[in-house]
Amino acid sequence: KYMLALRCLHAARSIDPNHFTNHEQAIRFRQTLKSVAEPLPSKISEALEAEFSPLISPNADLLELNSDYLSKNSESAAHVQASLRARQVIDPTTADENQKDVMRTLALPSVSLEDAIRGLDLLNDWKAQSRYREDYIAAAHERWPEATVFMNKHD
Repeated sequence: KYMLALRCLHAARSIDPNHFTNHEQAIRFRQTLKSVAEPLPSKISEALEAEFSPLISPNADLLELNSDYLSKNSESAAHVQASLRARQVIDPTTADENQKDVMRTLALPSVSLEDAIRGLDLLNDWKAQSRYREDYIAAAHERWPEATVFMNKHD
């Protein structure tokens, strides 16, 4: 199953190497390989490393790699959100910081309604603290007042 997943990553990357989902999934896959409960058979492990190394080196510092990706794509809400998802996977202790950073994506000049909804989904997926969700919804509602997803029950 790991080889199949890796083939999917390669196929997706060949279509759009900088697509935000590709980055997130590559980080998730590398993290999964690092934390496999039982060691994989050596032939499978070697094949995976040989195929995956061009995407992410086995010795790569995932936080640094993710931070570089974020720096290069800091003006795109979708890319920032993917980077935050990846950071959450790499280091769950960054949850509070990640939740705050999702809020900051609403201030990006190019943020779209789709990006904003994706940000809310992200906060929901993380079961974010209610104050972050409420602040996010209020800020998004201010920008997209007709979007029902960001309306209070009292609106």
